[in-house]
Amino acid sequence: MPPKLSKSSSTASYQPVDIEEFDENGHIKQFTEDFDDDDNDIIGRVIGDIGKWQWKWVLILSLFQVISTFNIICFSFQAYEKDYWCARPSDGIFSGMNVSVWKNITLQTTDSCQIVSFPFDLNQTIQGDIGSYQMTNCENFEFSQDYMGPTIVEEFNLVCDNKKFVAVVEMSYLMGAAVASVVSGWISDKFGRRTILMCSATLQVIIGTLIAFSNSLIMYMVLRTMMGYVSMTVAVLNCILAVELVSGKYRTLIGILNMVPVALSYIIISSIAYFIRDWRQLQIVISLPWSLLLLIWFCVPESPRWLLVMNKYDELEVLIRRIAKMNNRTLPTNLRKILEASPKETDGATTSNQVNPLKIAFNSHYLKTTCLTLITWFTLIGLYFSLTLNLSNLGGDIYVNTAVSGVMETVSILVSIFVVFKLGTRETLIVYMLVAGIVCLATNFVAEKNIVFLGIIAKCFMGAANAIITIFTAQQYATHVRNFAVGLGNLAAGAAFMSVPYMWFLEDVWKNLPLTVLGVYGLIGAVALFFNKKK
Repeated sequence: MPPKLSKSSSTASYQPVDIEEFDENGHIKQFTEDFDDDDNDIIGRVIGDIGKWQWKWVLILSLFQVISTFNIICFSFQAYEKDYWCARPSDGIFSGMNVSVWKNITLQTTDSCQIVSFPFDLNQTIQGDIGSYQMTNCENFEFSQDYMGPTIVEEFNLVCDNKKFVAVVEMSYLMGAAVASVVSGWISDKFGRRTILMCSATLQVIIGTLIAFSNSLIMYMVLRTMMGYVSMTVAVLNCILAVELVSGKYRTLIGILNMVPVALSYIIISSIAYFIRDWRQLQIVISLPWSLLLLIWFCVPESPRWLLVMNKYDELEVLIRRIAKMNNRTLPTNLRKILEASPKETDGATTSNQVNPLKIAFNSHYLKTTCLTLITWFTLIGLYFSLTLNLSNLGGDIYVNTAVSGVMETVSILVSIFVVFKLGTRETLIVYMLVAGIVCLATNFVAEKNIVFLGIIAKCFMGAANAIITIFTAQQYATHVRNFAVGLGNLAAGAAFMSVPYMWFLEDVWKNLPLTVLGVYGLIGAVALFFNKKK
C-alpha cells in the first residue's frame, strides 16, 4: 500500500466533483487550501487525482520501461569479455592440439595478443629453442566457450588493439540516449506524448530485431545508436505520460513507481540471458515479442494536459468523459466552458511562448539552482549507469550479480516511496548519494571478494535516486520553466552517459580508481543537493 496522502488528495480521487466550484463561465471559484498551487490544474479538479482508469494505464505504460531497460542491459551480456588466445592453425599437427599446450609452446601464457614467430612445417615438430624467436601480432583468435555463448567480442574480434571498440560501441548507444533525453520532451510537446511514444516503441521493435542480423561492427554500432535514441525516448515519454494522467501528490508516487519495472527488468533479463547465451538469439527474444504491445496503439490515451494546452477540446472532452465513466465521477454540465476558460499553464506541460526559459533558468534567481542541478544530474547518472553497465567488472557471476541487484533495487525503490513522503525528495536524495559515495569509497578497504557486494549496494541506492531526481528537479522550478529545467538536467545526464564506457579504463592506472572516482561523484552530488534549496 502507498503511504497515506493528504486527506483532500485521497478524497478528491474518488468523490464526484462539486459543480458549485465552477461559475457560469467555467472559472474555478475557489481551491481548497490542501492543494499546492502547482497542483491546482483543471484536469485534476474534473477527473480527480487518481482512480481506476489512471491506475490501469499507469500499469500498462510501465511495461514500456521493460523493453527499454532490456536494450540497455543486454550489452553487458552481448559484449561479455571472454578468455581468448591466438587461433591454432586450421590444419596440420597443431590444429587439434590441446589449448594449454598450444599457448605454452607459442608463448601465449602472459600475452594472448602475440604469438612466437618462427618458421615451421605444420607436419613436422618444432626445432630449436622457441624462446629465441621474435613475437608477432595475432590475426585470428579463439575464444573460451565454457561460460558464455557467442558474443560480439568474439564475432567481431574486439580484443587486443580492437578492444577499445567495445567502449566505442557502448558509447554509441549512450550517445543516442543522450540526444533523446534532451529532445524527446520537446518533440512530444509539439506532436503529442502518445504519438511519439508509440512511434518510438515501433522503431524499438524493428531496430532491435535488425540488430540481431548485423553482419559488421559498423552496422551493429549504427543500429545501437538508433536504439539508444528510441529506447530513451520510450523511457522518458512513458514516464511523462503516466505522471500527466494523475494529479496532486500522486504525481510523486507514480513518478517513483514508474521506475520499479526498470529494476524488475534486471531480474528478468538475467534469467533470459542465462538460458539464451547466443547474443543474436538473445537480441531477438528481447525485441520481437514486444510487437504485441504495439496492438494497443490506438487504445493508449493522449495526455489530457497536453490536449488542454494544445486547445484540442473535442478530443479532450471525449477522453474526460471516458475517464469519468470508469471512475464513476459526475462531470459539470458546462464542461466545455470550463475547459476553454481554464488557464493553460497550470500543469506545466509546456513552456509559455512569451517566456524565454533559458533566460529564466540562468537568471539571478535560478542561476545557483540550475548550476547545482546540473552537477547533481551528472554525478547521479554517471554513478548509477557506471555501476549498472559494469557489474561484470566488479567480479562474480554476471547473471547472479544482475539478478541480485534487480531484487535489491526493486526493494529500495518501493521503500523510497515512504522515505520521500516522510523526509522529502531533497533530503532523500542527499542520503542516497552520500551512502552510495561512501560505499564506493569503502571498496578500497575491503577484501576483493566483497567489492561486488558493495557495488550492488551502491547501485541500489542510486537506482532509487534515479527514480526521484526528475521529481526533485521539477519541484525546484516554476511551472512555466519546469520542463525546460528537466531538459537541462537530461543534458548533463547525456554528458555523463558518454563518459560511462570509459570509466573502467581507469583500472589501467589503478585497479580501484573507477570506484574511487564514483565515490567522489556521490559525495559531490550530495554536497550539491545540500546547497540546492528551493527559494
